[in-house]
Amino acid sequence: MEDQLISFETAKLAKEKGFYLSCTKDGCEDHYEIDGTLLGESDPRYYKQILFLAPSQSLLQKWLREERNMILEIRYFLVVHHKGYYHRLSDGNILLSTGFEFKSYEEALEIGLQKALELINE
Repeated sequence: MEDQLISFETAKLAKEKGFYLSCTKDGCEDHYEIDGTLLGESDPRYYKQILFLAPSQSLLQKWLREERNMILEIRYFLVVHHKGYYHRLSDGNILLSTGFEFKSYEEALEIGLQKALELINE
């Protein structure tokens, strides 16, 4: 079992919104996946395209919670013939965003992270 890394698009957005990660130990990787291809430091595309660290979804979720007071929850639903995951983003009191019918927990979390970052005004 491994933490899911955020997508390249989410990493770019996170950097624009002030997310900074000092990569010394846990929480970031020295590789990135683009279009289903795992890129490592030996891949020439790594140096040309990767300008951002690749933190885990859970680390970015924690940063949003601790630094931005944005609580992102992922829940499972099952209603008649519909089932899947949805995200719920709040500031603790006010619902800021929600999204439904994702096939996986990680997909719902990724989209929720993007929505949270888009709401940051900086």
